[in-house]
Amino acid sequence: MGNIDLVCVEGYLQRKDIRQRVLKCFHVALNDHSRVFVVRLDIRFPQGFMHDGSNSLLSELLRRVKIHYSYEGDVRPKVSCEYVWVREQHRSETPHYHLLLLLGGSEIQNGWGVRSVVAGKWSRLLKGDFGACIHLCPPAYDASGILIQRPTEHAEGWKLLAEIDEFEAAHAAAFNWACYLAKIYTKGSAPHGVREFGSSQF
Repeated sequence: MGNIDLVCVEGYLQRKDIRQRVLKCFHVALNDHSRVFVVRLDIRFPQGFMHDGSNSLLSELLRRVKIHYSYEGDVRPKVSCEYVWVREQHRSETPHYHLLLLLGGSEIQNGWGVRSVVAGKWSRLLKGDFGACIHLCPPAYDASGILIQRPTEHAEGWKLLAEIDEFEAAHAAAFNWACYLAKIYTKGSAPHGVREFGSSQF
């Protein structure tokens, strides 16, 4: 892992640079929107896929996902979409990716719908029925993501305190859940010059 700074969180090592990128993503999304819906996905390649070692297919997937959510039509509104991704590989012939999406929470609060969009894009990109290669990672048994909502502008007194508590609890839960991306396990195998993480442009 070279000279990468690490931190131990809940008994396992995480990369500080990835944690900081995740935190920056949260800051940008919550600065722009009062509600942010956080979704985590795993992205894999089908068995036997001939992979070239680069991240080019992931980059194209993310480009298509951003276009999908930035399109404003008669049926659906434009949706803010920020992301962080990491590349990992252990014993498999191909890498896999963990993807964190922070979406406008006033428009989207269903992680399964997000997973369906990404699965469709991945299938078309790989030219086959490969939606099963996209896995939704629920934060809890009955949840498909985490909604973070800033306190409302006109809240006062006990209502404001309650909303602050809810915001801080949701933010902490989502950030801790998102920092799974920062774990060092199964990282370090990317070819020379190939990035192991990235994000949308902040």
